[in-house]
Amino acid sequence: MIISVRGTNGAGKSTLVREVMKSFTRDGGKVYAMQYPPDENKRRPMGYICRNADQTKALFIIGHYENARANGGVDTLPNMKYAHDLALNHHNMGFDILMEGKNFTESPTWILKQHEDKLDVRVVLIDTPVGQCMKSVIARGHKIQEKTIRGLHAKSRVQFRLFEKAGVPAYKGTRRQCLEKVQSWLK
Repeated sequence: MIISVRGTNGAGKSTLVREVMKSFTRDGGKVYAMQYPPDENKRRPMGYICRNADQTKALFIIGHYENARANGGVDTLPNMKYAHDLALNHHNMGFDILMEGKNFTESPTWILKQHEDKLDVRVVLIDTPVGQCMKSVIARGHKIQEKTIRGLHAKSRVQFRLFEKAGVPAYKGTRRQCLEKVQSWLK
């Protein structure tokens, strides 16, 4: 399956993904950083392979998450085509995919296309209140106006309804609820 974690800036998308990675290592599994193909100028991972202890589950997480105070996911990659290619290539190799990022959240088009192509895509929308999102954004030192966050918050809800209308399995909840839903899907 391909899981899209969505929400506005500061909603907790990258935090959710980091928690999923931690759950693999807590349960005796392993997380391996996958480096860019031999380009020594790019020292950050392009993604992570996560395997559970008995090697029956394989998850590919797109992007990098080294800096806990910075954006993660597809926003750390060269462009969206690169992120989409990574997702489909690893999906075709038998991996579940977990992806998030502001750039990815901006458009529902790619997820809807994969759904139309009969791939198992699923969506979680972290529906964090705007005030809490603003606190997270400010804590990271980003300068985004509250009206921008409000606009993105409203846009993410509209997109969520598009996914539901198209028949994409979609779940909306708090940070904790969305983490639990993603973990249940990955079992």
